Amino acid sequence: MPNPITTESNNVTFYNLQSDAVSKKLTDTVNKLNDVSKNKYDKKNHLIENATDLNTSEKLDAMDQNFTQYVREEYNSIVIFAFLSISIMGITTMSPTVIKSLKKLIV
Repeated sequence: MPNPITTESNNVTFYNLQSDAVSKKLTDTVNKLNDVSKNKYDKKNHLIENATDLNTSEKLDAMDQNFTQYVREEYNSIVIFAFLSISIMGITTMSPTVIKSLKKLIV
């Protein structure tokens, strides 16, 4: 009679565990950056909408500037995420090109 209980071997390596942990930390950090940026944008918009000392044109200009700042912060978080991901993957794989580039940035 065949054994009904079978197990699959898991080839979990230290590198995979580290890579997963780093990816999760990076993703969490970027999500937090996005949440902070969105909350700041919403609060500023609320203040602008409720301002009594601004006319309609000034409110629209302030909202445009607020949205521009929000988009800039979003792009910055994407660039930070990409830079950190590439750097960490290069360091963990000991890529000479990435390590040389990081040394140039640091020095």
